[in-house]
Amino acid sequence: MPRHLLTCAFFLLAAPAAAQQAIDSAYTATIRELTPKDSVWKFSTEFVDYLPASSTVPTPLAVLGYVPGTIGRLSHVADINRYFKAVADASPRAQLFSLGLSDEGREMILLAIADEETIGRLDEYRGMLARLADPRRLDAAERARLLQAAKPIYWLTGSIHSPETGSPEMLMELAYRLAVDESPYAREIRGGVITLITPVLEVDGRDRVVDVYRQTKALKLPRGAVPLAYWGKYTAHDNNRDGMVLSQKLTQHYIRGFLHWKPVVGHDLHESVPFLYASTGTGPYNDEFDPIVVDEWHKLAYEEINELTRRGLPGVWTHGFYDGWAPNYVLAIANLHNGIGRFYETYTSSGADCHTVNRWDEISFDHSSFFQLKGPHAKSCANCHTTPSDFTAFTCFTCHEHDKAKGGPHRGGRCRCADGDASPALLRHRIAVEGGGGVDRSSRDVDQDCADASAKCRSAQCGK
Repeated sequence: MPRHLLTCAFFLLAAPAAAQQAIDSAYTATIRELTPKDSVWKFSTEFVDYLPASSTVPTPLAVLGYVPGTIGRLSHVADINRYFKAVADASPRAQLFSLGLSDEGREMILLAIADEETIGRLDEYRGMLARLADPRRLDAAERARLLQAAKPIYWLTGSIHSPETGSPEMLMELAYRLAVDESPYAREIRGGVITLITPVLEVDGRDRVVDVYRQTKALKLPRGAVPLAYWGKYTAHDNNRDGMVLSQKLTQHYIRGFLHWKPVVGHDLHESVPFLYASTGTGPYNDEFDPIVVDEWHKLAYEEINELTRRGLPGVWTHGFYDGWAPNYVLAIANLHNGIGRFYETYTSSGADCHTVNRWDEISFDHSSFFQLKGPHAKSCANCHTTPSDFTAFTCFTCHEHDKAKGGPHRGGRCRCADGDASPALLRHRIAVEGGGGVDRSSRDVDQDCADASAKCRSAQCGK
């Protein structure tokens, strides 16, 4: 799970000092057990390698029975919302709001966290940002006064893409930390920033993903065996392309929330690439995005890269992902309304399972069933899979010459598991020409083998 990389990135506003607060020892032990170990690289920092204790505010472990990031554990929206309500009920530093109901009647929520003084004057601070959002109505003196008195609002949103399951889990722990941590850097965040957290944007899809994940595990099926056709009621990935048309309830609720709170930063949490990408885009940038905003993307990203890299975390990067043009993403709502819309990308959390960067985990392709290594094909892996770092690639040229008279080129190819596409035609060619490892096949048998092999490939876990 990407919990530690994401959580520590939000604690970079001030340097930490020695904590005087009691530590939740059981929770901390689980954090350290779940965090990967490496002789060179680190996967956590001094910001989040422990959990401060509270006698009043419950931890996710106390409410839900597990520590976010635990292998095999994901929560439904109702349980996530229940945890955020428990934090708001127990802490004077938090206040819970409803953004509205989804297309299927699930509630989208927003938790505001700041120090007690700020929470007590939340409407007043929100009003200051509303006035600053339209400076045409302010004279210079009033604008200067508001700039000194107002506090920026930073809005974090999780899981608009339902299969990206990590951010709602992480955000539960982040909410707890922001509410209870008494270290100087946490107090500085609470005193200087109003943090808004919406743990799940696509609440309908989140519940579907959790249901599918649990069903797959219960039936002992390989990952991907139970398909997820839609995330929300009407859309899948393109729910994050609705920032202009506003056809989905989640987008309508988001823009109403944005216009109500006027956050300075809208920060969307995604999971698709290693290790932690902080958005800047590559260009061409949309002409409607103010150059000051593009500059601010870079300032924020470089600060995070520098701070996390100097602490020994690998692969914190920017630039080579996303162009910065599309005006219909949810984050574009901020960029087109005098705010900063940005996002993180990290690993997809694969439901709640483990994966690594250098191998397939729980690969399910079975040579004994689909390309038997018998007779002349009783070779070592390296004979056909000549790229040691990528066993999806293979070649027949090691042993076979290109001879169309024998049924076509033995050209090899790639099992394109990453995008869910095996090559039945190629598998059919190989089994028909080469006898399936010395086993004669009828045309129907070959077609069934190809279909089975394609399904196996689609269900393999590609943790590259």
